[in-house]
Amino acid sequence: VLTFLGLFIVGVVVSGLAGTVHDQMQASRRREAQTAALYALSRDLTNQLDLTGILQTVLNQVQLSFGRQAAILLPASGRISIQAASPGFELDPASLPAAEWSFRRGQPSGSGTSTMTGIPVRFQPLLSGQTSIGVLAIHLDEPLTLLPEQRQLLEAYCGLAALAIE
Repeated sequence: VLTFLGLFIVGVVVSGLAGTVHDQMQASRRREAQTAALYALSRDLTNQLDLTGILQTVLNQVQLSFGRQAAILLPASGRISIQAASPGFELDPASLPAAEWSFRRGQPSGSGTSTMTGIPVRFQPLLSGQTSIGVLAIHLDEPLTLLPEQRQLLEAYCGLAALAIE
């Protein structure tokens, strides 16, 4: 009986450790994929010579990583407006105040945030230091709360985009 109990405990411990190792391997693979995506974006941005190319490169990488249509809004004539967008991306005019808010405050708004959550678009500011130079909009079919890793990747994309645009 003691042998059985001892072997049972060892089996439970080994099973728990195997589950932990599996979870760590999955997290490591996700981090590797994010690092590769950031590298690809920075490499592709270095090849772009004009604003149109930069914006399209960012949109392509966002679409690859998140599987969502996106747009970049930049200030023009005192207001923020779409400068580049994925094919089929449409922004409801009622969503523009959320984009303006995100641009002015340098904080995300819309779906998956705590500000203006009823909008099916997430607006992430393009920050260069403390200055917002534009907004990245990602269209969502349903409300989406980004995982911490996804939020970090999106923020890193926005940082790279802001540096390239500047």
